Amino acid sequence: MEWQLPVQKVEIGSINIGNPWNSLKKNYLTDPLAPLSYFGTQFRLPCVALLFPPLQVSEYNSISGRLVLNMFDVNLANIKINILQETLINAVLYHQVAWFNTNYTKEEIKGGFTPLIQGNSLILNYKESPIELTHGMRIRVAVKIHGISFKSSDGGWSGNCHMHHTVSRIIVQG
Repeated sequence: MEWQLPVQKVEIGSINIGNPWNSLKKNYLTDPLAPLSYFGTQFRLPCVALLFPPLQVSEYNSISGRLVLNMFDVNLANIKINILQETLINAVLYHQVAWFNTNYTKEEIKGGFTPLIQGNSLILNYKESPIELTHGMRIRVAVKIHGISFKSSDGGWSGNCHMHHTVSRIIVQG
């Protein structure tokens, strides 16, 4: 049984960011991943597993796996993910010297960060949909955010990163 946290109830301060060089990921030396975990008052999750409220499909491309969901009417969920993104950008800014021996500005890190939320759209990668996702369909989506994935270039960090995630479940709303 997998646990997901309703995104509206997530406490951003309970998210722990690990060191990308202590990762269990097989190729962590060339593609480092700073793992994320969640510490509740009586539980710990090895990744940040979120359950979103019902959202409308804006776009789905089964070839690229790009799934865009409209978050216009779920302000609290939108705010929470935006705060998470800003927190992760600040963490990378703070840890970059120790992790990568770099000195990017906050604006440079923000420019190299691929967000999950852009405006009112939640943008996910979901290549293996067992159902046909069509424009206007309302779904609930469970997403696991495993960590911050860093792109390497010439043996160092390129300044680009994103939240490494997987869609673990989609529930079609009637």
